[in-house]
Amino acid sequence: VTAGASVVIAQLFGAKRYDDAKKAIGNAATVSFLFGIVLIGIGELLIPQMLIWLKTPNEIMEGSILYLRIYFIGCPFVMLLNMESNTLRSVGDSRSPFIYMIISCVVNIVLDTVFVVVFKWDIAGVSIATVIAQVVNSALCTYKLLTTDEEYVLPELTGRENIYMNGAILGMTRKEVDEKIESIIDFSECRQFIDTPVKRYSSGMYVKLAFSVAAHLDSEIMIMDEVLAVGDAAFQKKCL
Repeated sequence: VTAGASVVIAQLFGAKRYDDAKKAIGNAATVSFLFGIVLIGIGELLIPQMLIWLKTPNEIMEGSILYLRIYFIGCPFVMLLNMESNTLRSVGDSRSPFIYMIISCVVNIVLDTVFVVVFKWDIAGVSIATVIAQVVNSALCTYKLLTTDEEYVLPELTGRENIYMNGAILGMTRKEVDEKIESIIDFSECRQFIDTPVKRYSSGMYVKLAFSVAAHLDSEIMIMDEVLAVGDAAFQKKCL
């Protein structure tokens, strides 16, 4: 959900449709937070059964359930954090999410020490510290998005460079992209223009290239929509 939203936001930003990008960020944040709330309910219902499926020993079952129930309370903020950090990276700001992650790690370590060593909260203390650290990270990203006056300028990426960028946004390592790039280019049918700036691509070519990257993810489920709008029957058939 969050990775897909960041791709759309990056495309709108690159097209200089800033008002649409702001709306997309707001919608993505709302959906991410609400989805996190849904995960709280799912977790409350399934945590005991999931631990049984994982064959958790009986002697740590109670503590594991407590830890996960507290952890799942932070799901809305985790979802929001993923969306916001992906958004910042998609417009060229990878520094801020990295700094905020370091800050949240320090907060987590300090609170672990306070809650476990001082307050003797044990497992609950560890879980609460993790949730608070995630909330802090999410709050910092939210503040950055709401108050920044920086003018982000994206480079004129070629098709090849766009593959690496989209791959990174979708969670692929550079090594994975290196191994799959020739296959991605062939699948996209854009080899002739792969080193041309994507701003000169037609909408069909851009969608083909973007889908080709997503098609090479190692995922069990893929939801497709806009690729079916490509006016190329042969490519649509290949995608399906």
